[in-house]
Amino acid sequence: MGSLADPYALRCVSDLPPPFRSMFRFRYFNSLQSECFHVCFFSDVNMVISAPTGSGKTVLFELCILRLLSRFLSPDWRFNLNKGTLKTIYIAPSKALVQEKLRDWNMKLGPLGINCLEMTGDGEFCNTKAIHDADLILTTPEKFDSMSRHGIKSGRLGFFCDIALVLIDEVHLLNDPRGAALEAVVSRIKMLSRHDNMKSFPLANVRLIAVSATIPNIEDIAQWLLAPREGIKRFGEEMRPVKLTTKVFGYAPAKNDFLFERRLQSFIYGKCNPVPFSVGFHNGGLCLKDRGLVEGLFLKGDLQVLCTTNTLAHGVNLPAHTVVIKSTQFFNKEKGLYVEYERSMVLQMCGRAGRPPFDDTGTIIIMTRKETVHLYENLLNGCEMVESQLLSCAVEHLNAEIVQLTVSDIILAVEWIKCSYLYIRIRKNPENYGVKRGTPQDLLEKQIQDICVDKIHELVEYGLIWTDEGAFVLQPLDTLSLPPSSILGLWTNE
Repeated sequence: MGSLADPYALRCVSDLPPPFRSMFRFRYFNSLQSECFHVCFFSDVNMVISAPTGSGKTVLFELCILRLLSRFLSPDWRFNLNKGTLKTIYIAPSKALVQEKLRDWNMKLGPLGINCLEMTGDGEFCNTKAIHDADLILTTPEKFDSMSRHGIKSGRLGFFCDIALVLIDEVHLLNDPRGAALEAVVSRIKMLSRHDNMKSFPLANVRLIAVSATIPNIEDIAQWLLAPREGIKRFGEEMRPVKLTTKVFGYAPAKNDFLFERRLQSFIYGKCNPVPFSVGFHNGGLCLKDRGLVEGLFLKGDLQVLCTTNTLAHGVNLPAHTVVIKSTQFFNKEKGLYVEYERSMVLQMCGRAGRPPFDDTGTIIIMTRKETVHLYENLLNGCEMVESQLLSCAVEHLNAEIVQLTVSDIILAVEWIKCSYLYIRIRKNPENYGVKRGTPQDLLEKQIQDICVDKIHELVEYGLIWTDEGAFVLQPLDTLSLPPSSILGLWTNE
């Protein structure tokens, strides 16, 4: 067994209660997992863990789940689950990642009787009873935002009151445009957990656990999630089980984006070892049978080279020795132009390089424009600051809170902002949010309040809410009495 007195000793699986040991197929946790073991399993503090891809962060989630489930253990180690009374919410950026975890946790937690439920908006039907009976709900930020906009009954926001643990995978998603939805739902959880009506429910003491790739401002996320010092764990490249070589190449622009994409073709062969055979392709347009065949051949080594679209970033388990990202842009049909991939997607694609136990080394090659080389070097080196994306769509998310009555006056609107990651970053980097650097703290707080007032005025102008003269009362208009599954973008009112 690992020594409780020695924080550097590897912890043994036998340190867990007997009913939980069969969940792991190894005897010892690795050094990262061992260092986090005590805080994960023997405490209830919020945590933020930053570590390289492939270092074993998922096990930390599992230890926190087991910590919650330990409440159902009797003194003689009998496990008696009270279904659906203590819910865990797992939030991941993509549906494929959710489904990957669902398969894994069904296998590991199924013997304990844990009911896992996927909610990704993929056409599945989840009625109220299914949600009520679920112990572990796996979802994406957008779907969780949708399903959490639930009618309030007797001071209870649907199933929210039973949430005891929230697991946030790839929390650096906050830096992408989609990060606003993640920020909004976590801020909603924080705000509701403080409500007087929740004092007797698990939500009042909800535990928040977030993991991310290497980022420089982990302390800001920890401050947002109310993680104490012992809950902040930062690990560097020394924890990466596979040594990675990263290269970012920049190229001069062409006459247009399409020609630039074509030009990269002539450079790609010089970056890879040429292989005269065993080449396959993989994309979302393949039928499931063909996709499974290609993935199987690649995993067995019968295919040495796989040409793929960004499906590589969506949880497809295709570890490779070398990952080459030919261009960091893709054609966005809605906008009708080429745009940069989201940072989290690039990190997901890079994460396929040198994944243990398939490789001892790995290589990442990114081919981009000269002017964006530094951006991807910072990203791969963990030097890119994680900023909030909430401000640009704060009107829509504030509207949602007013509709479901979690924000009913200007004071609560300001409190909602203060529960957000935006509130943390606007004080650290005000210029990024249109506020002059060096603004005194009291004036900065006043400007944050002014942001709330401005957003409320916008909603009034759109005809979406009613307010009195001092904005002391905020009420949604009848036209906003929408089903919980509806998410109405404000563009429909322009």
